[in-house]
Amino acid sequence: IAEWEALGVCNNSSKTPMTDLILVYSKDLAADPNASMVVAEYEAIFASRAYNWTGCFGEVKNLSAKLSPEEDTYDADGYSKNKHWVKGPNTVFKSIMGAFYTGAFADEYKSFFLMEMDAVPIMANWLDQFEMEGMEMESQNMAVRGSQYLGDKWDLFKHVMPTYLVEHFNGNAIYYRKHAWTRYLYDAFSTQGDDAMLEELAFDVAFAMITMSAMDGSVPVFAAAWANSNGSSATYNNDTMLVGHYANTLHKSFEFGKFIRHGSSKNLFDSLMSDKVTLGVAAYDKSTGHLMDTVATNHPFKKILMLTHYPTPNVTETIPAPGDNVSLTTQEASS
Repeated sequence: IAEWEALGVCNNSSKTPMTDLILVYSKDLAADPNASMVVAEYEAIFASRAYNWTGCFGEVKNLSAKLSPEEDTYDADGYSKNKHWVKGPNTVFKSIMGAFYTGAFADEYKSFFLMEMDAVPIMANWLDQFEMEGMEMESQNMAVRGSQYLGDKWDLFKHVMPTYLVEHFNGNAIYYRKHAWTRYLYDAFSTQGDDAMLEELAFDVAFAMITMSAMDGSVPVFAAAWANSNGSSATYNNDTMLVGHYANTLHKSFEFGKFIRHGSSKNLFDSLMSDKVTLGVAAYDKSTGHLMDTVATNHPFKKILMLTHYPTPNVTETIPAPGDNVSLTTQEASS
């Protein structure tokens, strides 16, 4: 919340808010005094209206998913290590969706943005962006609006991955509750996923699998529901500036162009001195313009060694960049 205040949540905190902030707890707040105290503190801060961010929201509410210890599980190593690896997050998301359709928040909201703890705002006025994108979804026939994986860690084996996995949107996305396809995804995942799907596939991957099977007609029951929902190429939509999904990519190393970064908080370069790391670049020809354009941008490398595969004099130049200058040495590679 302190980071929200420093960055800026919305442009005009004196306007009448149109968005509520809902805090979700995987267990039961009523049975956890410590968690209840934290929520009470946030609610008191909000009620005081002492900070700019509080003017951006109409209310602060809370929701308890009430998972049992057996349900509240997540294993980052995946299915190979634990068959029930995503049961916790899936059950929490199922509880959230249920609250919007039949529970505490039924018919109260048109859309919501799922914002997990590793979805971090990095541009000011991100809530304004959510409201703008959320309001566009009905007229543009969107049910889910989010980000595919934008990093590069899949590049070497992407060709052998299922299409629905490569093209799925991370769960930190906007869900237009009133679209028939959003409701169908929730119902299909809940009813068909009580056992296998709920425990073995992350909900966002399952949503992609159901959607793509519906779009290509490979599963007739999904295809029929897609037609009944007036599904189109815009319904499952990655046209968003709100959030970018980078997972374990070195996300602090470059600018994103997104308002919210979803990714691991771990970054090797946070624990290394910049003068202990050198970026090596192989230049096979003289087309180095793109590299030179990016040297002065935000990245962790303060020493770069460019080895050319053509004759060139040894040159070291200093280039101003965010954080500190970059020393770029260019020399011909030895055989």
